[in-house]
Amino acid sequence: MKISLSRPIAVICALILLLIIIAIAALYGNGSVPWREIIAVFDGSSQDETIKTIIRELRIPRMIAALLCGAALGVSGAILQSVLRNSLAAPDLLGISAGGSCAGLLVMIWFPALIPYLGIAAFAGALIVVMLILAAARSWCFSPLRLILAGVALGALFSTISTAMLVMAPERYSSVFNFLLGGFSGISVTELKLFAPGLLLAVILPLFMGKKLDILALGDDCAATLGIRVPLTRLTALTLAALGAAGSAGCAGMLSFAGLIAPHTVRLLGRCGTNRFVLPASAAAGAILVLTGDFLGQIMAPESMEIPAGVFLSGCGALFFILLLTTSGRDEL
Repeated sequence: MKISLSRPIAVICALILLLIIIAIAALYGNGSVPWREIIAVFDGSSQDETIKTIIRELRIPRMIAALLCGAALGVSGAILQSVLRNSLAAPDLLGISAGGSCAGLLVMIWFPALIPYLGIAAFAGALIVVMLILAAARSWCFSPLRLILAGVALGALFSTISTAMLVMAPERYSSVFNFLLGGFSGISVTELKLFAPGLLLAVILPLFMGKKLDILALGDDCAATLGIRVPLTRLTALTLAALGAAGSAGCAGMLSFAGLIAPHTVRLLGRCGTNRFVLPASAAAGAILVLTGDFLGQIMAPESMEIPAGVFLSGCGALFFILLLTTSGRDEL
């Protein structure tokens, strides 16, 4: 792609766009609320209990969850693309999201009493995939191609297990339907409090690893010469990527392609491939993408219905791949 922006302009445009989308989502969402009423809710002068409930209990938690999940997936994708040295790496394509979702389905279908621990289960599933990928690829003799192939194979395996669980318990399908599609309908303050800490850690901690990831991208031998503990740095980065993917899976279900589109778009438009820029910019891009998908799903569906954000993101992912293939040169991918 030939379109590119300088870093300051890209950052300013992303922040402005994010603020605009937040404002629009707060005003309209699932039903329009006048901006004066929203201000009245926050300054304590509102007397309308219905409006208070809509804003405080429904709309704000939903927006925060979408922002956190999008940012976590954007950072997760940026980490994977850097560590694996492949611009098409993403949590869902490497099986990390599939592992988290499989563990989440296991809890929801067979152990419903453990649903309060859904986030922990999803993280455990995603982390298991990461550890299996590292073991299968013999990570101490690192090969990006081996890691990608191992991830794809494990993703297919965990997806098969998820399908088998649904086949064996068809009566529970309706209860996990939204989880499979990926969305924020019905997210509560309690659920947000459960997942927010892990998602925040998945977004914030990698920002301090940008320099190390940039050095790691030079190659294992060069990184070791410069004082980087290569296996530990790689394992830490992949664990944080798993945390972001698992947290979003536990909070919203399957949100495909957000971890691919956000960092790839940042690199295409930002004229810079350093992780010190890509990681925070990917967080902003992911937040914009997921919040936009959630908002459009609310306003485009018939009354009293909504299209899950995961459906919108899947469509965006397909269009993104087509655009990428038709506009990129042979050696750009």
